[in-house]
Amino acid sequence: DRDGTIAGLSLDITPLVVALVFLLEDVMNHDAFAVLLYTIIVVLSFLHVAPFKMRKMVGHWYYVITAYILIMTVMYAFILWAK
Repeated sequence: DRDGTIAGLSLDITPLVVALVFLLEDVMNHDAFAVLLYTIIVVLSFLHVAPFKMRKMVGHWYYVITAYILIMTVMYAFILWAK
């Protein structure tokens, strides 16, 4: 919209949330993890089409998301290295 908002949850948030859920893969039982993952994906799908307004992720959010991605990269590298 013209006021800098979008309807529903932004699509670029989905991979950030799903990557966070995958950190629990080795901690949880396989069946419980599958249920959690599919539940999160379904909830995110509903939020993408939900009738609420959300501000676009601009400005300082660029740095927050960049830091999040770098931290997640280090965490996944450690997980792979530890296996």
